[in-house]
Amino acid sequence: MGVRALAAALARSTGLVSSQVELIERAAALHDIGKVAVPAQILLRQGPLTDEEFRVVKLHTTVGAPGKAQVANACCRSSS
Repeated sequence: MGVRALAAALARSTGLVSSQVELIERAAALHDIGKVAVPAQILLRQGPLTDEEFRVVKLHTTVGAPGKAQVANACCRSSS
């Protein structure tokens, strides 16, 4: 099960209304958006990463954060 489906299932199981479940599901789709900045040879690598490769992968959270904030702000404005 993917992150998006798992997030939606968990949201439903807590009794959230459908609009909240949908928002959580859309947000979950963005959970790894920062990985677009990680070179494919690292993402597709078989076996353990080197220390340098792991450092690059960890940067995906800081690369993706600003975009997620913009999406979250837009969603909040449109749902209120």
